[in-house]
Amino acid sequence: MLQASLGQFSRLWTDYERAVCNLCYRMLGNREDAEDAKQEAFRKASRSFARFQGECQASAWLFRIATHLCPGKKCRTGKQAQASPEEKADIGAEPFARPEADPEIAFARKERAVKEAEVFQELPAGYRALIVLRDMEAIPYEEVARIIGCSLSSVKVRLHRARQAFRKRMLPHL
Repeated sequence: MLQASLGQFSRLWTDYERAVCNLCYRMLGNREDAEDAKQEAFRKASRSFARFQGECQASAWLFRIATHLCPGKKCRTGKQAQASPEEKADIGAEPFARPEADPEIAFARKERAVKEAEVFQELPAGYRALIVLRDMEAIPYEEVARIIGCSLSSVKVRLHRARQAFRKRMLPHL
């Protein structure tokens, strides 16, 4: 039984390590903090893996652990580590986007991405979690509801409010 559960957890790590790290990075805005949060999330998951009964998908269970860890991560360190402008621009970036032909347009896009990342980090942790899960990770609403631990209609309302808050905070920078 122990051997099977170690193999299953190893598979879980292999399948979701990168996704959990991306989630933490987008929530925290800093690579080192994201790596620490990912490690802590998997540490917590390993301790309770034997009790995991499959009432939801393993990915939802892991994302829920990581989502609940990230807001406390800043509090434990005492301050948020500052990401470089390049890191800030990468938070919501597409990893395989085509390079921009016009340097001025590329510079303007990079500046906007940095400002968007800064504004995003100013949002409450619950709003950031919803935007990351639904808009950046493209997780279905039903799965987001399981991760967050609330009803589907509540997720939709909260996500709408999160998007509105982001737009309102971005307005002066446009």
